Amino acid sequence: MNFFDPPSLEVETETAEESNTQSSKAIEAISQNAFHGKTRDVDYSILELKTLMAVAKGRSRTNFPELAKDCVEIVRTVELCLQDESQSGEEAGPQRLDMLLSLNAGLSRLASQAFSGTTPISRTECHFWPHSFLGIGVANVALRNIASFITDIVKLTKYQPRYTKLLEKSSGEFVKDVLDAIEAERDPSTANPFFRLPCALDNVILPPECEPSDSFAPTPITYYSGRDGFRNNLLTTSAPLLSVSGCNSVQWNLGTITHELSHRVVAGKLQDAYQEILGWAEEASRSDRATLELSKARLCVLPYCSHDKTDIKNINGVVVYLLAKTLLCFHSLEYDKKEWDKMTIASLLDFYENAWNTYSEEIEELMVHLFDFYHFYGMDADIYVSYVWRSWAVQPTIMQKLEPYVKRTFVALAAKYYSYPDWIDRTFIEVRRIFSKDHGPKKVPFIDDVNQIITENEEELRSYLEITKHLIGLFLAVFRSDGLQYAAANEPLRNPGRSSRQKNYSVPHLYFHSGRESISQPILANPLIFVRDYSQHEFPNSAQSAWVLHFLAFHYTGGEKGYS
Repeated sequence: MNFFDPPSLEVETETAEESNTQSSKAIEAISQNAFHGKTRDVDYSILELKTLMAVAKGRSRTNFPELAKDCVEIVRTVELCLQDESQSGEEAGPQRLDMLLSLNAGLSRLASQAFSGTTPISRTECHFWPHSFLGIGVANVALRNIASFITDIVKLTKYQPRYTKLLEKSSGEFVKDVLDAIEAERDPSTANPFFRLPCALDNVILPPECEPSDSFAPTPITYYSGRDGFRNNLLTTSAPLLSVSGCNSVQWNLGTITHELSHRVVAGKLQDAYQEILGWAEEASRSDRATLELSKARLCVLPYCSHDKTDIKNINGVVVYLLAKTLLCFHSLEYDKKEWDKMTIASLLDFYENAWNTYSEEIEELMVHLFDFYHFYGMDADIYVSYVWRSWAVQPTIMQKLEPYVKRTFVALAAKYYSYPDWIDRTFIEVRRIFSKDHGPKKVPFIDDVNQIITENEEELRSYLEITKHLIGLFLAVFRSDGLQYAAANEPLRNPGRSSRQKNYSVPHLYFHSGRESISQPILANPLIFVRDYSQHEFPNSAQSAWVLHFLAFHYTGGEKGYS
């Protein structure tokens, strides 16, 4: 059975007919070869996925051609996930079902939003939304292009294969340099040079046959949601519905989607390191060490309870060690010092499972903020705080989340000063400067509450930075990439009518009323820069938002073209 009509689009690496055939075969293979045990819900979700993919592909072949190619990549990814036999069907069933349900929900929302009113009109849905009788396809294309840009630059910089290769590298002096920079007493007169050296990730040499296209998850299915807001899953990403008519404003700008997409880069790596921790904990629990009367604080330093760092054989061991130390520091907060030092541990495996279940979400959020701040904001603290806090301000539950958000802000900005011996003091100075009444983010109604938290909880915040120092050090030592940062902050295309390359775009009339005989057609390769330039208004404006969305939808060249 052929699910898709031949798409009328050009594919650089394959013909349209081949693309159509591969899509159909891939979807057919999902239901024929999926390894999902007795989970009937997965079977029904696969059936729904086949239908939704057929709808999306059929409607997008003339109106949204890039989505057709996205669908092909999504289908291939789903097939690989379902055929993975590393876990039993019963164990993997809930994870696969969650992936399919979120993908089906995203595809359903996208199809109803983007293709309402497309020809033939009599055969498509029509929603009585305030945005458009014919749907919000332009807004969907704009959102998809931003997500595609981020996906493309992660692929083009080969972040994933570089990270994998880096983990295999022998640690050598790297372990000593990292741990000394994090744990050793620092010379107060000089900054530690380690975190100012070129990124270890960027220095990894890959074989010539390594292809960028195989190095990262595909562009996610994107859609707008009044309920989910900014939210990320493995194969879908959503943005607030109010961004359609308000993306010209800081609070509803689409640029903050970088945070959600950063989860796609970080989450799996932390999960892999945690599995290594569990593997060691299970082995250690069965060894002679399990019978020793060691305090929890000594035993739980991971396989290096002798403090002999030569046991760390490769950089993967560095990642596991620093994550375990972070878990240990967080878990120690539940006890006072006397209880912690005297307490023995019955099961090392249970200890780390409980610690991960309690703190994994918080640790991932902190690492994502570090990743986002460094790579997509170029460590520009003013822009970062303004955009992130203004987007948080529209949440109904913001007042209940102020303290956790303050802590995340401190940790993210600490990366900027971590090489200094007084990095905590410098971080406090920076945060206080940004949130001062004269300089702080405008129109944030709770800025006084934030300053009160900073003042009254200073000791607690300093302790929090101290217990997260291993996580910050892990990011700077292994996760950061100056190549990715440059790609996210650079606009490689020359602006029309300008004599030199500039990051910031000029006002619209320079493009459309430049005095030339023909109307200039501006193009951009970096939508993040454009969004931040034109999402600085105080209030949402539907006309200005429509212009921003139109520009993102029809003048984006594609990350691969701009950075190749």
